[in-house]
Amino acid sequence: MHFKVRQHIRRAEEQRTVVTIDDPQRFVIFYMENLRKTNRKSYMQFDRFPSCFRNAGRETAARSWPQCGLTGIPVAMTFLVWDDQTSII
Repeated sequence: MHFKVRQHIRRAEEQRTVVTIDDPQRFVIFYMENLRKTNRKSYMQFDRFPSCFRNAGRETAARSWPQCGLTGIPVAMTFLVWDDQTSII
């Protein structure tokens, strides 16, 4: 890996942390707030999301990882679901 790439990674590690959240509503709120800020519409329906999140999480097959700034407020977030063969982002 080029030393400049490593330098960017180190700088990001100084400014951001990644944590795991177990509350599906935090992901939905973050997602919807970003849509509102960018004046976009969602292509997803979130009415079943909390139950899917909890059920998959019980099987350790789903996680949401926010990337937080120095203040602890999420600046980015991803949600992953997987099984033994496939991962969905």
